[in-house]
Amino acid sequence: MFEKDLQLNVLFDTYGDLLPEAQREVFEFYYCDDFSLAEIAESTGITRQGVRDRIAKAKRALLHYEEILGFVAKMTVLDEQRREAVKALTALQNEIPSAGEQAEKIRAILADMKC
Repeated sequence: MFEKDLQLNVLFDTYGDLLPEAQREVFEFYYCDDFSLAEIAESTGITRQGVRDRIAKAKRALLHYEEILGFVAKMTVLDEQRREAVKALTALQNEIPSAGEQAEKIRAILADMKC
């Protein structure tokens, strides 16, 4: 459950501004501020079922935006590539005390990171 909530929060951080204000507000209360359905209903003046419906619509919209645009998936891939490049650079740095050919290897890895 926690991992799914985390994924939804990442999607919300990325696409939340695309949601209608009513959905964005309810989603933020529920997932970011950890309000209960009853607390949100009281705060917004709608029924608990209305809160549940807005949350469900917001979730569907966020998942749809990711399906169409894929920004979160792209960021995840880029983050993994950067981590691997840092590991490779660190290994090279630790293996070879001098510059020269090693510096060229490091430059090549950095060039690959910019793709």
